[in-house]
Amino acid sequence: MSDQENKETKVNRSLILVFAILAGILLLIGGSIYLSRDRIQENINDTLASSRDQKMDETGAEEEEAENTEAAQNTGVTQDTEPRVEVVEDEETKEFSAQHNRYVYYEVTDGDPDTKQLIVGSIYREESEMEKFCRDMCDLAQNYPELSRDTIWFNVGDERHSFSLSAYMESEDMTALYNDLYLLIDELTLKEAEKTARAEAGTSIGNSGEETQISQEYLDIYLTYDADAVDRLADGSEYRMVPVDQAAGSRYYVLLFVSADGKTAEIVNNDPYLGMGGAAKWIHFLEDGRTGFSCLSYSGGSKGVFYRTEDGGRSFQEIAYPSAKVKLPDGTYYNPFVMPEKVWEEDGVLYMEAGQGADGDYYNQEGFCHGLYSSNDRGVTWNYEQEVAAGRRDE
Repeated sequence: MSDQENKETKVNRSLILVFAILAGILLLIGGSIYLSRDRIQENINDTLASSRDQKMDETGAEEEEAENTEAAQNTGVTQDTEPRVEVVEDEETKEFSAQHNRYVYYEVTDGDPDTKQLIVGSIYREESEMEKFCRDMCDLAQNYPELSRDTIWFNVGDERHSFSLSAYMESEDMTALYNDLYLLIDELTLKEAEKTARAEAGTSIGNSGEETQISQEYLDIYLTYDADAVDRLADGSEYRMVPVDQAAGSRYYVLLFVSADGKTAEIVNNDPYLGMGGAAKWIHFLEDGRTGFSCLSYSGGSKGVFYRTEDGGRSFQEIAYPSAKVKLPDGTYYNPFVMPEKVWEEDGVLYMEAGQGADGDYYNQEGFCHGLYSSNDRGVTWNYEQEVAAGRRDE
């Protein structure tokens, strides 16, 4: 065999090998495509089956819900749904609201007229508000019989309470209505205030000097101001209620602590009265150095707000105390002791004397008097004890 023939033979073998390899590759690719097509089809079938199952489940659930609803309707059992409460006003509610500056309206539930309730708003704890509410309700019972019907509803905090007027409307005894309402409102608002005070006790309330940075320059300026109330401790150091702002006749304060030698001072609280303005009457700390009390007067000195701290003045909370329930000449109750004057401790019990403020004119048989209160929980809650001569315990 010649060299030329050998070369052609080798070339032919190489071509045959190349074609064989290409054929094998094509077979592999074709098989893969076929398998992939099968897998894709299987996935499609699975998806369609799952979708059919889900649709059947949803349809079954809807049918079951419909069956349950129909069964409930047939048996008189209602489904658990939120009641729809509608606010309704008429000419009388609008007239009463306008004349008494108190929003009064009806509430009707689910359109049922038998659920109609007269709502007379929310009541908060302040002597003037309690007295006005009682007067308004007496006028309601006396002059708006169709409006009052039988029962009024009102809110104290987050709770709604009811009070029946029918017996008083029949007897026309508005003094009894006033007094019974006053006693109820005093009890409910005091409980709400005491609940809040207990919840806040031990927590930080208000803005302390640590939370708000005030420059040394401002502190030096505050030290030049005259304090409206000062409590001097046994070591000569002082707590000072210093007015730093004024608007519409009311002052706003910071509480300073100043060392006995006057060389060091700090802002203990930059808003001890929780945003309220007035005139600081006094501040006093007990021997433990942490529990303290203060009074802020307002309305020209006719009323006062009572404050308590248990962390050395870094936070304060407003404290309520019960009405003395003194009877006026017309037989109605009120509380003349609206201005806390001082707090002291005897044998582990705290006492507070409350005066009558600038407008006070209540005299007992012994003359002008104050109210005495006591506390067994370090001043969080208070009990009324008795009337005492004004200023019987001067410090």
